[in-house]
Amino acid sequence: PMMDEAGRDTDFYMPMPSPTAGQTAAEVDQKIIKNGYVRMVVEKVADAAVEIGQLATARGGFVQSSTVTERGDGAYSGEVSVRVPVAKFEEAMSEIKKLATLVQHETSSGQDVTEQYTDLQAQLRNAKAQEEVYLEILKQAKTVEDILLVQDRLGNIRAVIESLEG
Repeated sequence: PMMDEAGRDTDFYMPMPSPTAGQTAAEVDQKIIKNGYVRMVVEKVADAAVEIGQLATARGGFVQSSTVTERGDGAYSGEVSVRVPVAKFEEAMSEIKKLATLVQHETSSGQDVTEQYTDLQAQLRNAKAQEEVYLEILKQAKTVEDILLVQDRLGNIRAVIESLEG
């Protein structure tokens, strides 16, 4: 995201070129996001929703959202969205499907986000360096006006750091 669109001060922000530009995926620590979707029939929807959450938690993940609904005909349906570390993705998908009496549909895909991750890391390093400079300037500030100005800049750069770390 562009810093000026977020309302942050851009006077002291300079985007760094991507360190991965011109490199192959094998030359960098590749970052992959995997997405999977399974539509399945289960014995008890509410129980399956809880078990899916436990499967995710046991693999270092968490439940992002979970909904169980009773339809007009008395049957139940549900939707559970979980996040797990990519190294546990295949295992989690396999275990989730074991809860089904019938798997109706399954898809999975992967996305390489190495360049975006590397860009964010470079921006984070840059923002932390700016924070250090502001802290040094704050030590030397003499007037209340200077102190308030530097504290304002520190607040802005800390907001950038928190956003990048998120």
